[in-house]
Amino acid sequence: MPAIKRIRKVRIRLKRVILLGKVMLPLSLLLICTNSFAQWDFSTAYFKIHIDNKGFITSMKNISVAPNREFSPADKPSPLLRLYDGQQKKYYQPQKARYNKDNKILSLEFSNGALARIRLTTQKKYIKLQLLALKNGASIEAIEWGAYRTNINNLLGEIIGVARDTSSQVNYAIGMMALNDNTLGGQATTIADAAPFQYIIHSPDSKRFPLPDSLHEGQVFSLGGNGISDVAFYAHKEAYYRIMYGDAAQVDDKGDISISYQSRDRRPKREVFFP
Repeated sequence: MPAIKRIRKVRIRLKRVILLGKVMLPLSLLLICTNSFAQWDFSTAYFKIHIDNKGFITSMKNISVAPNREFSPADKPSPLLRLYDGQQKKYYQPQKARYNKDNKILSLEFSNGALARIRLTTQKKYIKLQLLALKNGASIEAIEWGAYRTNINNLLGEIIGVARDTSSQVNYAIGMMALNDNTLGGQATTIADAAPFQYIIHSPDSKRFPLPDSLHEGQVFSLGGNGISDVAFYAHKEAYYRIMYGDAAQVDDKGDISISYQSRDRRPKREVFFP
């Protein structure tokens, strides 16, 4: 397939959040990068990410505090980019990464033999990622930025992907924004790019709002709230029943929040069957 040229852009907004009364004020960040030992750090005044030689983000730190607070789970590194085969319903992960600091091009090799060229540039307020070309990707229907996994388990933004910890000890948020209309919040597996309208179980504070034994983090209820009655969809007032209007942010079984965006090749004709 020719290089996927349509709207393969996404930028990661890295925000330090200050709580002032009831207003969350984001501070924009200045970015620099370094290159050593085939692994790379991209830093702002408040935030630093580490990308390893396989193309995974293995560290996301708040460097405005000492000691630096780590937001990347040690057992769950995040792929910078992965590929989705819609026919086989299969993801391909990056296996090897190379970064050219002169032209700011990050090259990723994938397990299916595909090669992606990504321009990774640092701006005053964000890191900008743009897919320039995809070779040997004839079967690839979509690409996905992430999912970028965090150990934040407080608040999530599912329409514009955000993971936010509002506690006085942390007071930090990490988010992403798309640069065009073809790049959408959510995962490549989302049917027809239409985010499911559903309940998800997530407690923003496990001490204040502990889950009952009958529920677990990340549990999903389809339209109808309890899967039976439409009236039940708005019947739950508990803080751990969260109605999702998008899927740019996801919650795992530990309550940790991830962020992902996807962009699809819309040139081929497709038939979409909704469940």
